[in-house]
Amino acid sequence: MTLRLFLDTEFVGEPDNPLLLSLGLAAEEVELYMELPPGEVMALPRRFVNDFVKEQVLTQFGRAEQASVPRSAMADHLVG
Repeated sequence: MTLRLFLDTEFVGEPDNPLLLSLGLAAEEVELYMELPPGEVMALPRRFVNDFVKEQVLTQFGRAEQASVPRSAMADHLVG
């Protein structure tokens, strides 16, 4: 049996220290999507929140119910 897995992420930061903005995961009948609350994204260092992030990423946030997850709780959502 082949398991098909779809993974989509958005990161900012530097190559050796990326910061996760959003994560989408789907496999068979299981789906998970979470994104940082906009306030946490805007609190990141200014060099990380560039025009692309503001115009292409943040404008997509808030569309999925209950997807806003603080960074401190993201790991719990993955294993919980």
